[in-house]
Amino acid sequence: MRLKKVLYLLLAVSIFFIFLFLSFRVAFGLEKFTEMSQQIKLTEQKVNANIEIIKIIDRINPVLFQKVSNEDYGDSFFKIIDDFFEKSRLYNIGEYHPQTYKRVVTTVEVFKKNHELKYAKKLLEELNNFDALLLENTLSEFKTTDEKSLVRLVETNNEFIVNVIILALFIAITFIFWVFILIRNIKKRATLETSLHDLTKNLEQKVHERTVELENMLYVDSLTKLNNSFVLKDDIAKAYLTTVFMIRLNDFGRLNELYGASSGNIFLEQFAELLKGFVENKKYKLYRYAGVEFALLDDSGLIDTDLLEEDVKELVALAHKSCIDIKSVDEVFQVDVSIGIASGTDKVLDKASTALRYARSHNCNFTYYNLNIDQVEENKTVLERKKDIKKTLDNNYFIPVFQPIVDINGKIVKYETLMRMLKMDGDIEHLMSPYHFLDIALKTNLYHRISEMVMRKAIEYFKDKDIDFSLNFAIWDMENKSFIHELEELIKKYNIGKKVVFEIVETENIENYEIFRKFIERFRKMGVRIAIDDFGSGYSNFSYIIDIKPDYLKIDGSLIKNIDVNRESYILVKAIVELASSLGIKTIAEYVRSDEIFDVCKKLGINEFQGYLFSAPLREI
Repeated sequence: MRLKKVLYLLLAVSIFFIFLFLSFRVAFGLEKFTEMSQQIKLTEQKVNANIEIIKIIDRINPVLFQKVSNEDYGDSFFKIIDDFFEKSRLYNIGEYHPQTYKRVVTTVEVFKKNHELKYAKKLLEELNNFDALLLENTLSEFKTTDEKSLVRLVETNNEFIVNVIILALFIAITFIFWVFILIRNIKKRATLETSLHDLTKNLEQKVHERTVELENMLYVDSLTKLNNSFVLKDDIAKAYLTTVFMIRLNDFGRLNELYGASSGNIFLEQFAELLKGFVENKKYKLYRYAGVEFALLDDSGLIDTDLLEEDVKELVALAHKSCIDIKSVDEVFQVDVSIGIASGTDKVLDKASTALRYARSHNCNFTYYNLNIDQVEENKTVLERKKDIKKTLDNNYFIPVFQPIVDINGKIVKYETLMRMLKMDGDIEHLMSPYHFLDIALKTNLYHRISEMVMRKAIEYFKDKDIDFSLNFAIWDMENKSFIHELEELIKKYNIGKKVVFEIVETENIENYEIFRKFIERFRKMGVRIAIDDFGSGYSNFSYIIDIKPDYLKIDGSLIKNIDVNRESYILVKAIVELASSLGIKTIAEYVRSDEIFDVCKKLGINEFQGYLFSAPLREI
């Protein structure tokens, strides 16, 4: 395409210069033609004069011949000469017809012996103002010049006509060429526009079809052709007051295991048809929620408890008396369901799911959601997770991991100790962050055991390493007097006080500030440094910062992670850094995940940095 444009440009430039060249040639030829035309006019005058003079000369010659033969010079010759002189005056023969003069002079010279000859010659000289010799030279030059001028005139005229014809042909050919190009481009554009229109139309049709297909895949269950959970959640969000029935097929897993997935799909399809028959002429919308769970939604905004009870009893009765015949395995299966019902304006779907779980666990056909069963479910979840945490503790599977903290040059200066819960899936290890267990551990009094296990392992790991490390402390760690004493003994035993940093999580729950202050003083005497963790996260007690004078402020990751794009975060971090610097406290930026964030933090004067830009937490260093 670019090559074609370049060729068109070269063609246009070539045509322009050819046109310019031909135009100059025509203009130059026109000028010469005008000059020659003037010479033609002069020549016409000469011709007219020649016609008259030739007539005179033709009269001179016979008379001359007669006079020479008879040696009779009479007056007739001189009369002819007088006529010649008269014509000379009339046509200015001396200027335009020097050749004629030459002939006359030659004729007159024949009569040199005659006394009248002098008169004639003198008269000729007077008329032309030059002597006979000069006249003869002029006549010779004129003859040559005149002949050349006439030839040039003809040549110039022919050349001019040829140039005009060439220019006209060139203009015509150029015009035809560009008209052809224009017509071709118009046709090509029309063809392209037609093709583009057709292509766009086809593309739009395909996009529409694909969109419908994707919407069906996203919002419609491919097996039952019912709307799925996405549509259910969207419909609930659009309504204010709703009622949800969560329906689950019981013992479906056995059917799948015994007869295969194809038989299970047939069962689901026929059960969906059963539910379609139930909601017909009722106000419920039907959905396949997930797997063997279906849902009914009433988004009318009205709740009639009597009608709800009638409908749920009708649905249970319909299910129990229904059998699904799967001809491929020659079996008839009884339908058994559990139903959870919830109404309200908030978290209706979650509440219906809670009611369904309660109904199944208590072998009920249906259950209405209430706060009592919700608390039961919560307690059940807590107990299950407590059991899992206790098992992990018994297996010694709570472990420390270590994330590097670097200086402004990227050099590692220490490691932060973080706790992880190790879960085994066969031979594969999964490290679970505190998000998955800390809340339950605090509720079930298992936190202290976890914290103690991780800190002991960290101290044992770093006791012989020439690198600093930090341990995380919360207020409830400080209140664990037995472990604090054990920790003190371990630090003294391995003489690692100057290698240890205690990172204290900033919290508003420090009710007994005195315990907090004494804890810091106790370990500072051993060389332990103090860092305030998550500073700026929402609760920042500047008064105790001034009082305890920590060695480090670890700026919270929520401020750092968007500092390169969020002006408010930038201003707040800048203020924290300036405050810390004025108090002689070093700053550490958490959650440094990109070079852009790193650069901003360095420019603000932050001293140390931590985040996935440098390294993820490591099992070993």
